[in-house]
Amino acid sequence: MLAAGLLMAPLGLGGSIAMPVAGRLSDRLGARGLATGGAVLALLSGLALTRIGPGTPEVWPALAALTYGLGSGCFSAPTMGSLYRTLPQAMVAQGSSALYMLNQLGAALGVALVTLIVQTAAVAMSGFRGVFWLGVAANLIVLALIPLLPGRSPAVKAVQEERLERTS
Repeated sequence: MLAAGLLMAPLGLGGSIAMPVAGRLSDRLGARGLATGGAVLALLSGLALTRIGPGTPEVWPALAALTYGLGSGCFSAPTMGSLYRTLPQAMVAQGSSALYMLNQLGAALGVALVTLIVQTAAVAMSGFRGVFWLGVAANLIVLALIPLLPGRSPAVKAVQEERLERTS
């Protein structure tokens, strides 16, 4: 189990690299494009992880986990940023609290679901594959919901248009 955990550590590394970069880029480009690209990357990485087996060299799951983390970071940071931007200023504190509680609840339920999938599998490897299929399904849901994200904020559009006018 330690080896499996170490092979998934690059997932967290990928997310920690991508989130700050994607957050800054989403201010300029909007959330939808980054979120779509990130969700597709995470989806493809998740599909790659469903193919691992006992004979798979360790480098492949580690690279797939890294790209999964990069993709997840590219859709989570812009999504969170767009959620905060749509809240009226007076409700940001309440929204932040609600989002924190939902994240904690989601994490607890996710850990319970992953544990259930791994423990009920006849073979540990099929349990891990089941967990990765769960990740693929979650990314498909993310892709389906991305069109609901708001576009670039009017303030960001105005600043970008002003910059374009200055340079032309």
